[in-house]
Amino acid sequence: FGIIGEVASGITLQMANSCWDKGIPIVAVGATRTDITDAGNNIFRVCYTDALQGPVMAKFAYDELGLRNIGLLTDKAQPYSTGLSDSFRAYFEKLGGKIVDEQFYESKQTQFGAQLTNLKAKNPDGLFLSGYFTEVGQIARQAVDAGLKVKLLGGDGWDSTELNSNGGAAIVGGYFYNHYNNDEARPEVQEFLKKWKAKYGGVPATTMGALGYDATLLMCDALKRATALDSASLIAAIEDTSDFKGVSGAITLKGMNGNPPKRALVVEVTATGQKFVKAYEASDVK
Repeated sequence: FGIIGEVASGITLQMANSCWDKGIPIVAVGATRTDITDAGNNIFRVCYTDALQGPVMAKFAYDELGLRNIGLLTDKAQPYSTGLSDSFRAYFEKLGGKIVDEQFYESKQTQFGAQLTNLKAKNPDGLFLSGYFTEVGQIARQAVDAGLKVKLLGGDGWDSTELNSNGGAAIVGGYFYNHYNNDEARPEVQEFLKKWKAKYGGVPATTMGALGYDATLLMCDALKRATALDSASLIAAIEDTSDFKGVSGAITLKGMNGNPPKRALVVEVTATGQKFVKAYEASDVK
């Protein structure tokens, strides 16, 4: 048998280690930390990695927004956040930008005044917030209170219906990247939305619904192709996946160490949710 999940990189890493010990395949839904699949050849994912999304936002910030001096605010308790900040820093500096400072906090923290004061002193023109929506909204509000009138940037950890309620007007106009958007015209997206509406009504509120769907269908597809009903055969079938037509895009795992080359979609936070801005291929940030 196999396991689907998880969303958070830290939790997925623990699951991956246990699955490796037992020889069970696991297909992660939204865990983007780059080194997770290094735990073993039975670890896969349907999402892109931080090795893509950090550079994508760095390129967008540098090329499209014209930012040159960015501060980082990193959740040091989350492997996802630390890895994402590192990949953003490396590519932004490669482009010629400057990281003026990096400040740290920990999950469930509610006050960020000291960190924001330190960042403001370095005169950034943007802030990259690599953590999850749970803290990002409050950081955005407190940044406004601290007089930091800069562009706010982030990763897929921002993707939640709670981002706007947590951040209010302060988060509107910020940018983050995502794996999927309901507005895409691809047939896979439209069929998914049709099925979602029939079962639940409306449309998916977050990307994880689409990624979870892809992970489950990919696992089932591999099970049909497996030469035997055991974990070893299922692992081989998953690894042999090529051009699987997922809702979040084509997924190829063959020869990729569990990491499918994927697109990253930059979206802008609006008062009512998010608006698609630009798509990047992996080849755009080599």
